Amino acid sequence: MSAAARSLAARLRAAPHSVATLSVRLAGIPLRRQGTHDSLCAYYAAATALCALHPWMAEGFDASRAEHDPLLAHLPRRGRSLDALVTGALFTGLHLRDLATAMNRVCRGTGTLFQYRVLHRRAVAQVAAPVLAGLPAVLGWEGPEIGNHTVVVHGVKRARGAPRTWLELLDPALALDAVEWGQLVALAGGTLEAILCVRHAGMRPDRVTTAKGPGGNLVRSHCRVERLDPRTERWTALVAPA
Repeated sequence: MSAAARSLAARLRAAPHSVATLSVRLAGIPLRRQGTHDSLCAYYAAATALCALHPWMAEGFDASRAEHDPLLAHLPRRGRSLDALVTGALFTGLHLRDLATAMNRVCRGTGTLFQYRVLHRRAVAQVAAPVLAGLPAVLGWEGPEIGNHTVVVHGVKRARGAPRTWLELLDPALALDAVEWGQLVALAGGTLEAILCVRHAGMRPDRVTTAKGPGGNLVRSHCRVERLDPRTERWTALVAPA
C-alpha cells in the first residue's frame, strides 16, 4: 500500500497536536438504494461499489431484464435458472462470496480484481486500507441483535489517543451512516464478511481528508481534496491549504 494509504493512527501521530480527529472519505459515490420489501442489500451495496470504480456500468443496472443486469447475469447459478435465482434472492438475499465472483466476472479484462474475505475481530485495517487508497469496500454482518445487513464503507475516522475506528457508510437501506468497529464486532458476534478491491487500474473516487481540533473546529492546514491520476498512480490535490 502506498504511503498515502498509511493508517489514520500513524497519520494522526505525525500531525501536530492541534489535530484531534482525522477522517478520510471517498466523495461522489452514488448510492443504489434497496427497496422497502426486498432482501437485496448485498446486491445494492455491491452495485454501488462496482459503479464507483466503473461508472460506465451504472446504466446496466437500469436494465428491465435480469440477464442484462451486470451482477445478476454473472452470478453463479449452480444448476438454477436465472429467474429462480433472482426470485429466491428477493426473499433470502445474496451471498457476498457469490457477488464477489459476479463482480470479477463482469470486470474481466478491466484490470480490476475483487476478493471475498471473512474478517476476524481485529481486521479493521483490512477494510480501512483500501478506503484510504480510494477503493470502497463492501461490508456485511450477521448477528442476533442486528440481523443480516450489507453496506459500503466509504470513509474512515479516528481520534487522537482513542483506539476506536469509525467507518463511514453508504447504506442501501438508509439506516446507518457510521459505525464504530468494536461495537459492530460485538453486536455481530464476530461474523463479518467483506468484498475488497485488491487491484484496480482505473479512476477512483476523489478523496476528502478532514482534520478537526479538540473543539470540532476545522484545522484547514490539514484538510484537502485529492484526485488520483491512474497513469502515474499519484494523488493530486484539487483543494489544499493555501
